[in-house]
Amino acid sequence: MGAQLSTDAGRLRLAARFANWPIRRKLQALVLMPLLGVLPVLGVLLLLWINAALDRLLVTKVRADLAVAHGYFERVLGEVAASAGSIAESHAVHRALQAWVPGQPLPAQLQALLAQFKARERLDFVNLRSAEGELLLTDFGTAPGVPALAPDRAGTERVAASVDVLPPLAQAVLAPDLRARVAVDFVPTRNARPSTRSREDRAMIVHAVAAVRRADGTVLARVQAGTLLNRNLAFIDHINDIVYPPGSLPFGSLGTATLFLDDVRISTNVRLFGEQGETRAIGTRVSQTVRDGLRAAGRCTRATGGHALRRLPRAAVRLDEVGRAGGAGGCVERGDGAGCAGCRALGTRDLAADGTDGPYDGSRAGRCA
Repeated sequence: MGAQLSTDAGRLRLAARFANWPIRRKLQALVLMPLLGVLPVLGVLLLLWINAALDRLLVTKVRADLAVAHGYFERVLGEVAASAGSIAESHAVHRALQAWVPGQPLPAQLQALLAQFKARERLDFVNLRSAEGELLLTDFGTAPGVPALAPDRAGTERVAASVDVLPPLAQAVLAPDLRARVAVDFVPTRNARPSTRSREDRAMIVHAVAAVRRADGTVLARVQAGTLLNRNLAFIDHINDIVYPPGSLPFGSLGTATLFLDDVRISTNVRLFGEQGETRAIGTRVSQTVRDGLRAAGRCTRATGGHALRRLPRAAVRLDEVGRAGGAGGCVERGDGAGCAGCRALGTRDLAADGTDGPYDGSRAGRCA
């Protein structure tokens, strides 16, 4: 009872004090007091609006960057296809094969000719196959035991490049120095899916097949030409330079680009910092959450001579700036230095020495460019 009387007395004193205020102060109080309740609400609403607007701005930026990367990759596919076509249609190849009969030894000068075309077109390999797809000759010699091309590739009339993954038994089409680039040892990565493997021994290639035709239009042989993507640092750095030219990112941020085979980085300019100094994060892996999301996006496989050539899913692009490499069998990771990148969260940050991935926000999955 005493406490209630004390409270009432306090209220009466406040009311009396307010009654003694001049008119000007009373008007100021009547104007400002509602704002004390409205301003916090307005601040919260403004914060929500800014967050939504920034989110839309970042999505737009990611889509624009992915469009640039997609356009460059399509150009690479077109250039490989054009190179294979030009080799198949060259007068030198036709002249070397004009007296050749399938089943007979190939002309001695043909290997040097393939090597010459490889250097001219800036390719990693140029091979000659039979009309049925059997390997006849490589730019470095013969390579027995290589599986034939799949029927859909050996019988195609249109020269088009694609991305395929070669198992070890099919890698004899690559020169020894190229095969040395293929194997990527896993770097222990926290949150990655447990695996019994310790290295990635498959090769990801961009290649095209073009027919060498006689004057009557029949197929005499086929030219297979392409580029190896494993540890192809020039390729990944060029993509990064195109998408993120100098001065395009604020606050001195640096963009990154990564090519994935399954969940393993086989080519990247993301850096690891540790006891051994600054090294590229080749061999680090994405987290299991991200990998499961990519698997949910779908996978297609096809067989070539009994050997599976796997294409990775054209993964959904989230705000982690993970790009679909067009029709490619890989995932292009890109970031702008704002946070995490590549099958992770927005932007990029340098990985820890153990290859630890950054946080992944599953609610952002599926925002495709």
